[in-house]
Amino acid sequence: MTTYQSQSTRVRQLFSTLAAVTASNPVLLEGEKWNEKDATTGRATGRSKTGDGVVSADKTTITGTAFNDLPFDPGTGGASLSDATPQALGTAAAGTASTGSRSDHRHAMPTAAQVGADATGTASAAVAAHVALADPHPTYTTAAEAAAAAPVQSVAGRTGAVALAVADVSGAVSSSDSRLSDPRTPTAHTQAFSTITGTPTTLSGYGVTDAVGSSDSRLSDAREWSAATATQAEAEAGSSTTRLAFTPQRVFQAIAAWWAASAAKAKLDGIASGATANATDAQLRDRATHTGTQAVGTITGLAASATTDTTNASNIGSGTLAAARLPSSGVTAGSYGSGSLVPVVTVDATGRVTAVSTAAVSGGGGGTSSAVRIDASATTTIYVGRAAAGTAESATGWTVICTTYTALGVLQTTATGSGAWSNRASLTYS
Repeated sequence: MTTYQSQSTRVRQLFSTLAAVTASNPVLLEGEKWNEKDATTGRATGRSKTGDGVVSADKTTITGTAFNDLPFDPGTGGASLSDATPQALGTAAAGTASTGSRSDHRHAMPTAAQVGADATGTASAAVAAHVALADPHPTYTTAAEAAAAAPVQSVAGRTGAVALAVADVSGAVSSSDSRLSDPRTPTAHTQAFSTITGTPTTLSGYGVTDAVGSSDSRLSDAREWSAATATQAEAEAGSSTTRLAFTPQRVFQAIAAWWAASAAKAKLDGIASGATANATDAQLRDRATHTGTQAVGTITGLAASATTDTTNASNIGSGTLAAARLPSSGVTAGSYGSGSLVPVVTVDATGRVTAVSTAAVSGGGGGTSSAVRIDASATTTIYVGRAAAGTAESATGWTVICTTYTALGVLQTTATGSGAWSNRASLTYS
């Protein structure tokens, strides 16, 4: 059989001022409740907080939200209620109290002076004085004033309350008159603006409400245009209809592209530099007016011989000036000289070889012998080679001299370095 015993226990919750518990900032256990005490009256303010802390397994620490970070319990987070008598009316101010007024509080009734009201009887006295005036409203016309100013004895021959008809008014149009419903084109005319009176002097007088005034700060507030800068391709194409920003470089590129594609540029490009300007046809055809020089290569219709540079010996070898056009020198074409013979060459005053023979190489006391070769097989070119005695023609060590004959004279060059006699035609000469 289970026996139960009862015990009387009183539980006291945490009860302190907000300043006191904020300073210590404890962690309340889960379900543990704190109640706020008014620092002045010592009574409960109605505000409270409930903890969420958990005790560690070893009973040494409590983990949870610190007191200062806990929210007030729902319905208790408002300001403390004040028991003070509400203040009288006065100058408006935000106030510094930390307590709130109760819903049934009452302020003292304001006096007439506090609400700006006149003293008792002031309004009735003013009304009585107004009514007593002979003409309290002078801006309005009285019946006597109207009769004196424009007395009307009769209307359309009638007196009293007269009801006017259309026929009583000269020139009046009846509501059923067809002209009122017969639309017609108004007579067009023009009128000088200066002859119109009563015109407005401001834009707002014309109904313009969004105009910018001369004092508007936007007119003097310089700003950078926010539009995108045109690319080089867009500037040169010149076909985009989008508003873009142009730098001086883009403007130059746009103009340069337009000029490069223009017919005017093509026309100017076709005019030679230094061409005669504003000359008549007769002057252009007159040989006496032609000065300066012109490259022969730019003249068409000339024979090949007229355009050949005869001062360039390479033109002879290339066939531009045919060898058959050169006169015969009387020398038999062939190779002269051997290991024991040296060529004997006769040259006239114009540099032409007029005779070639050979002579035996005579020995001399203590002298040295040389190998000499002459190639006069070509009509306009003679090669003369010299090397140490016994040097093979295919071996290097030959000093080769090339003599070329042209219509303008003789050109003699020496091969660069020492090459083989058998390669004389392909050696480099200078």
